[in-house]
Amino acid sequence: MIRKPVQLRNLCSVIQHTESSKPRNFFALHVKALAICDCEDGDAQHLATILTVLKACRNVKILVLWNPGQRTQDRSTGANALRSFVTSSELSPRQISILKSLFPEKLVRFSYPIFQYATHVDLVWELEDNPGQPGFIPVDWSTLQHLPRLTHLSVYFGPGDTMDECSQWVKETIGLCPSSLQVFIVWLSESYLLVSTPQYAGFKAIDEGEVDVRAVVAHMPEGVGGIRLGSISRSDEDIIRDFAGIPIGKDLWTLAEEQIEERRLRKALQVRGLSIFVERRDPHYL
Repeated sequence: MIRKPVQLRNLCSVIQHTESSKPRNFFALHVKALAICDCEDGDAQHLATILTVLKACRNVKILVLWNPGQRTQDRSTGANALRSFVTSSELSPRQISILKSLFPEKLVRFSYPIFQYATHVDLVWELEDNPGQPGFIPVDWSTLQHLPRLTHLSVYFGPGDTMDECSQWVKETIGLCPSSLQVFIVWLSESYLLVSTPQYAGFKAIDEGEVDVRAVVAHMPEGVGGIRLGSISRSDEDIIRDFAGIPIGKDLWTLAEEQIEERRLRKALQVRGLSIFVERRDPHYL
């Protein structure tokens, strides 16, 4: 995991020096997972360094791109070059967690080639990336249908999001996903865990499996005194390790799968119990 700009520069240096002693595709052949997180140094050289690393490690199966020092409003040459590469066919990870601002200015589409082989997709919002803010990038959720291999999807909602009808949105969005979808995780801000917020009832319905059995609520544990749902709680470090493929214990995808399986089992037992009750009340039962 790359957590600091100096780590990124060191990796880039290794790549550049290795090119003279090993085959040009050495890193493409051997690096299977890459996580670039929390690198806040956003100058042109830094963005060029990220691009160099991505090009060298273009065959990664697991890719995490968070806070690469480039913001939603950044339209510099370096930022645009990074966006062009990210949306090209050069990258085709099986699992991807990516910042929404890394996509072109007007719209995020799941039809970009980077998603073509993805089974696990996590789309991350920046705190300032909210409707009404400069540079806000909408998402074309209808393009989820272009992901025939998609089994696990995760999306974020911050304090500024305006989806009061979140439960309805989740139901509609799952309807846009391919039939292969098994898990849909909704990440929420701690402020939504307060009963007084209009979003709480919707999230509670999602959390209890009433919207769709595959939809699960997740949040980070840093609290503001909110009422806890029965959802998945993961720290920043847990989340990064989960998406990078190096979890400590069970990752969030596994935790979500177990919660969904418990729902299915509970529902099956309830149906079975009702069936037995009806049989015993039937006058023809004896």
